[in-house]
Amino acid sequence: LQMRVGTLTAGIDPFIRLQGRNVADSANRFADIELDADNGVLNFKAPNTTSPSIDAISIAQGGNIGIGTSNPQVELHVVKSALSGASYRANAPLVIETAGQTEVQVLSSSSSSGQIRFGDGDSDFAGALLYSHTDDQFEFFTDGAGIVKGLIDSNGAWTLGPSSGFGGSIIHTHNGSIKVKGNIPGTAYEANALLIDKNTADARFYSCGPD
Repeated sequence: LQMRVGTLTAGIDPFIRLQGRNVADSANRFADIELDADNGVLNFKAPNTTSPSIDAISIAQGGNIGIGTSNPQVELHVVKSALSGASYRANAPLVIETAGQTEVQVLSSSSSSGQIRFGDGDSDFAGALLYSHTDDQFEFFTDGAGIVKGLIDSNGAWTLGPSSGFGGSIIHTHNGSIKVKGNIPGTAYEANALLIDKNTADARFYSCGPD
């Protein structure tokens, strides 16, 4: 069974029109599915009370999908407003484009977290950038394993280094002091720690415990 809707006349784009009526105000709504034969694009036009004119979703001949553009340059191309002179990377399957400020928003509950995760053929968690709403801090992960390798807390203090086990850490506290240290696992001691204290103008050295 085959069904053809359209025309073979050059310059005329065939389309399917969907029509419905709003119960509340008795207004008609129209939505079109149109084939742009000249450019090889299938357009899904946003509903309107008159003839639909906005290409909401477009599928190009090569399979690229555009939202807000009928000329998608990559596999998924989202355009809020076209950027003049924009160039597109071939290895980027997703492009988000705005002529002004562009934002990507990740929403999570106040008791949870949002993250951008990196993976490869061996793991779905090779690395990640996570924001904890519970602690109001950014956490950085590398090499999976769920161990925080660095963080920025709510005071703006930076910590670089693993959150457990051996390894050096560099802490830049919010008051401007800097501490370089190594922890002894299972104890509260800091091995070979150097503290540069902004408040007292002192440089202090620790070796396996107190000053």
